[in-house]
Amino acid sequence: MTRFLLSLSAILLIGISCRKEKLIPGHVTSTVDGIVRHTVTGEPLQGVTVRIYGCRGPRGFMPLATVGEKCHPMEDFAITDVNGYFNIRFNADGESEYFSAQVDPESPMSYEGTSEILNTGRYSNVALNAKNTKVLKLHVSIQQNPFDTLFISGGWRSNGFNVYKRQVDTTVYCRYTDAEAYIHLSVFDRSVGRSRTFRETFRAPQPAADTVEHEVLAENTRDWPTN
Repeated sequence: MTRFLLSLSAILLIGISCRKEKLIPGHVTSTVDGIVRHTVTGEPLQGVTVRIYGCRGPRGFMPLATVGEKCHPMEDFAITDVNGYFNIRFNADGESEYFSAQVDPESPMSYEGTSEILNTGRYSNVALNAKNTKVLKLHVSIQQNPFDTLFISGGWRSNGFNVYKRQVDTTVYCRYTDAEAYIHLSVFDRSVGRSRTFRETFRAPQPAADTVEHEVLAENTRDWPTN
């Protein structure tokens, strides 16, 4: 019995190692449409980015929501309308064996999105799910900022904002998940050659509202600890 199992394992390994890739030619055109809905409530989500991914390797071994060695993002994408609807027509890139439509993990408007494998060269209709981020209205008030630039970052997938003022009284809008947002303010202190940083973890009240306001107050950015 043991010898039989070893032989079977060897055959499977040989079969996998000898598998030939069948890349889809670049002239093949496919179309996909569908609706993105909230994972919990089922409501259609507006403003969510759905992107096409080219994939290689055995389909059964690929976690659909994983982007890495087996899948790569393509330039083709669409943003859902008020009804959560999207439509994408794309050409094969000549480097993939099959394709999937996925809620873009880099999108600031959503998180924990799903994906579906598509019918190559044909029409596909898919149903995707995700959770939508909310709006964090962040008010920053600083009495003294003796440095050139104040960097403000908060929320989900935030690229941050630069403020060039000695006294700061500004409001920025970020996105946050249902759980929490990481607020990060920093300045560069040339006298010590290091950054001074303020950090705070903001936890939204539950149930999470579409827009939540939060305020950060500080006397002097020089009082912040260095990294």
